[in-house]
Amino acid sequence: MQEPNISDYYCYRKYLADFFDYKKEVNPNYSYRVFASQAGIKSSGHLKMIVNRDRNLGPKTLPMYLKALKFKKKREENLFQLLVKYDHTQSIDEKTELFEKILGEKSKNTSNPLERNQYELLSQWYVVTTYVLIGMDKFHATVESVYDQLESKVPRIKIEKAIQILLEMDLVKAENGRYVQSGGAFSTPDEIKAVAVNKYHENMVNLSLDSLKVHNVDERNFNGATIAIGPKNYKLLCKKLNEFRKEVNEMIGNDEEATQVYQLCVNLFPLTKGIE
Repeated sequence: MQEPNISDYYCYRKYLADFFDYKKEVNPNYSYRVFASQAGIKSSGHLKMIVNRDRNLGPKTLPMYLKALKFKKKREENLFQLLVKYDHTQSIDEKTELFEKILGEKSKNTSNPLERNQYELLSQWYVVTTYVLIGMDKFHATVESVYDQLESKVPRIKIEKAIQILLEMDLVKAENGRYVQSGGAFSTPDEIKAVAVNKYHENMVNLSLDSLKVHNVDERNFNGATIAIGPKNYKLLCKKLNEFRKEVNEMIGNDEEATQVYQLCVNLFPLTKGIE
């Protein structure tokens, strides 16, 4: 078993569990009591309670844990503390802010920008839009042409960044003075998806509000229904909506006549608390 590297983790509790198992394997005499003694904590079961989510790591005990963990670098300590805050906060906005800081700390420990690129691709609307534009047969994709298509909504420097992300992920390539899709694929850790998707939808909601103000009725289609449903029909409706989205993807996925990039948003969310 290799010594766990904090840069490989998104959950500090999982890191603590692996840290303990590693220490136990290296030294069979290592125990929760030994960890507590090294941390200066009275309760020998404290670590186990933290790992099992029976309690949180508080501001008083956090420095004690850092003492017992004996990180070699200050940035590793910083990352651990960020992971603790990320785990404990309930605010979506604060979670997003902390997650971006976590990715920043992780990038300091590696020259591979994969995780950061995965997050940017899934969270920033203009990266996805740039990728879709590049895949259109009729579109000659360059930084300037993408910038022009986005109607100055995004600075050129961000378009350049978006294309660089796609190049580094092998999703696009340069060919004959333009960018084209390379047919590559990628998988993303669930931890990245969970935060990135929230930010992506937030961006799209804001863009939809802008569309209401700037696009004519014949250029957009907004529909809605206010309905009363129970848990069973909610699940059924979610299933139907997912099936519809897949049908749309299959129907227009290979549209050689495409001339514009649209965003399809089908939102289903509660307006009331719920009747017990």
